[in-house]
Amino acid sequence: LLSFFLNKEIACATIYQSKWSKSKIIKFSNVIKKNHKVIINSVDKKIFFNKKKNEFKKNQKIKLVSSSWSKNFKKGFKTIKWLDENLNFKKFDYTFVGNSPIKFKNIKMIKPLNSKLLNIELNKHNVFISPTMDEACSNSIIEANACGLYTFALNDGGNPEIINNKELLFKNEKELIRKLNNFDPTKLKLPKIYQNSILYYVNFLRSIHKSK
Repeated sequence: LLSFFLNKEIACATIYQSKWSKSKIIKFSNVIKKNHKVIINSVDKKIFFNKKKNEFKKNQKIKLVSSSWSKNFKKGFKTIKWLDENLNFKKFDYTFVGNSPIKFKNIKMIKPLNSKLLNIELNKHNVFISPTMDEACSNSIIEANACGLYTFALNDGGNPEIINNKELLFKNEKELIRKLNNFDPTKLKLPKIYQNSILYYVNFLRSIHKSK
């Protein structure tokens, strides 16, 4: 509520992280500024980058990974738990990095890592799983994309805007596991890597200043 008030009474412009977040904020705040723009988050490419150049060997297990600092169940822990119980672990290895409200039987758990160590860990894997709900613009997805991972994300919130590939989106656990079982990197395009969001911010603010 405070952010809505400040945006209405003080701000001369609004920057949204996604079209989805824009629609939600306008709906709940009933405020839309004349000057506004959607700018998707980006990463520091000196920290998050593709070290392995997307190497993938057909005879090895497919290496899956998810990450989350938050224990909130909206981060997709119901889906991750379902995968822990139903995934074919003779075909897949699965690692979770971060904090979890539940303990897994088959998924390897790693405590939260700083950004540089997380980059190293992500680069050990082939596929990132993001079942997050109501996410405006997931930093974890953007970090995984920057590391050259094929990111399968829940078709919800701002996720589809970041992924921009319906083949990498899923509606439920069964659709996700079907897509994982049929995973073939030769038939998929990697998600877009977003960079230089700060430059977009600066250019947007300059355009507002010039218009005055």
